[in-house]
Amino acid sequence: MSGRPTTRGRPPTAWTGCPAFGTRGAVHGRGRRPGQRAGGPDAPAACVQTARELFGPDRLMFGSDWPVCELVATYEQVVDLMTAVLGGRPAGIFGRNAARVYRWEL
Repeated sequence: MSGRPTTRGRPPTAWTGCPAFGTRGAVHGRGRRPGQRAGGPDAPAACVQTARELFGPDRLMFGSDWPVCELVATYEQVVDLMTAVLGGRPAGIFGRNAARVYRWEL
């Protein structure tokens, strides 16, 4: 699931065709660059919602390409966008899941 699909306000076709990933417990998703490819104002929300459906909130991780994201938005704007799309800052998506997956001690 790599590449840079044009979303035009909807999830990338490659994602919607991959529901089998949701059944594989070892597969996790990391969101990054939510504003880098415009695709309209609803594009980030559509991608995040599709990822949430595919992986569930316990297998998603927030990520950014800082400082590259600064070409389009500040790091704070990226975090704010993801917070708005997710309806808050779920502890799992914003840290706990990554700590578990990468076996970090916090």
